[in-house]
Amino acid sequence: MHYNKTALPEPQLLMGLWNKGLRIDDPKSATRALETIGYYRLLIYMRNFQVPTSKRFFVGTKFSDIIELYDFDRHLRLLVLDGIERIEVSLRAALSSKISITHDPHWYMDVSHFDQHIPFVQSQQKIIFETGPESKTRWIALQHYYTHYTTPPLPASWTVMERLTFGVLSRFYAALKLPNRKLTEVVFGFDEKILVSWFHSISFLRNQCAHHGQLWNTKLNKFFALGPNAYRQDFLNANRNELYPRLVAMNLLLKNTFPESQWGERLKGLVNGCRHVQPSSMGFPAGWETRPSWN
Repeated sequence: MHYNKTALPEPQLLMGLWNKGLRIDDPKSATRALETIGYYRLLIYMRNFQVPTSKRFFVGTKFSDIIELYDFDRHLRLLVLDGIERIEVSLRAALSSKISITHDPHWYMDVSHFDQHIPFVQSQQKIIFETGPESKTRWIALQHYYTHYTTPPLPASWTVMERLTFGVLSRFYAALKLPNRKLTEVVFGFDEKILVSWFHSISFLRNQCAHHGQLWNTKLNKFFALGPNAYRQDFLNANRNELYPRLVAMNLLLKNTFPESQWGERLKGLVNGCRHVQPSSMGFPAGWETRPSWN
């Protein structure tokens, strides 16, 4: 079957929406939204206001309602990225300080500190690409190292860890031997097995956010977060591909590392502040705000 749809100018798109029962309460603003956000990106949010069978809008639905839901998802993504940034920085610091104090600043080059050989080799390849001599012009810290030192052949861990992505860091952490992973427990306050799953799942969430992906009413079908015994109800298998368990993991980590951020309270305000959002669409259980993980 040949795809024969054509691109339409914004006024025609608005007319089509109006014909489906949508109120265009501010045509100028609606036109600008289609120009700067795009009809296709907004389409997924429109579905929340449409009869599934006919695609006609529920009576009284306004274009501004769609934008309000879109803005909620955008603000949620920004809040999640803010929390992930703090967790990512904490992981970098834990790997570069706690393990370096126990061993030495170049411990990451020694395969004896790792349980898994293939991830070790892969991480070394990534480290050489990001921080090797050929990359010294990318960052002033690398220039400093290679200008003043000849051995070891790569910089200290606190320089290296700053150059690795969260995804690489999470795999790097998982490949460490158990005693090395346990050195970081004091920073995050949870068992290393739990942390491995959380870092993987949060890294996957970060990629979703970084590519401006949808968080509201979507499934995350990779890298599921394990639940500590004290918070088992928040990590039920039935909800493992929902956003909610990952947000719980983030909140628990942030309460231990950056409690002054009040990240959980900010999330409560955001989720409860949009009249078009059903928290259950993201896996939030009834009364979630009163659970121990959020207080």
